[in-house]
Amino acid sequence: MPIEGEDAIKLNRLVQTVYNLETALQQAKDESSKTINSILEANITLRKETHELRDLCAGFRNSIVELKHANTLLRLTLDHYEIRSDRLDPDLIASAVDDANIEVVVTRGVRNEGRTVYTLKKRRMQY
Repeated sequence: MPIEGEDAIKLNRLVQTVYNLETALQQAKDESSKTINSILEANITLRKETHELRDLCAGFRNSIVELKHANTLLRLTLDHYEIRSDRLDPDLIASAVDDANIEVVVTRGVRNEGRTVYTLKKRRMQY
């Protein structure tokens, strides 16, 4: 028995409503997939930038350590002072102590556990 009249109109509206709901659901799924992909891409970018920032901070920390060592060298007031370190750069020491009237003697040996020993002596003023 065919559906006619008012029942046919109601059935067509119901079919159209179901179709519209399926279309809206598919669009929502597509949009949510795009949003999730955007979030994942942003997360990957954030992780990369976090690693770069950590590396940069590590470089700053190393620079601060070197600056502290250089500051120690510049503040020397003793006639003889010895620093044992494997982190100090000889060029940095040479430039740092040049104006401080300090003479640097660098030695390295097994007895010093492979570390460089910087022996610093106050220069005698020459007239």
